[in-house]
Amino acid sequence: MSITGTSYGAVTPVQVSHMPLTSTVIPPGAVPVSFPSPFWFMSHDAVVFGVRTSEGRLAKVKAWRSLTEGGALHLE
Repeated sequence: MSITGTSYGAVTPVQVSHMPLTSTVIPPGAVPVSFPSPFWFMSHDAVVFGVRTSEGRLAKVKAWRSLTEGGALHLE
């Protein structure tokens, strides 16, 4: 798992394949707490990272916690 520092839409499968993906934990403080956007086309604060599944597949993930849902974790 590697945090990218770029937007979710900007991360490509090739970029994920070149990430070290050596970490297994993201500190809770690294996942931002945000109000969900009322519009699907507006973004909010999120951390974006790449992961390798136990089956060897690569994925990009966007994570954030919702202020309106008691800090519920959202993964996309």
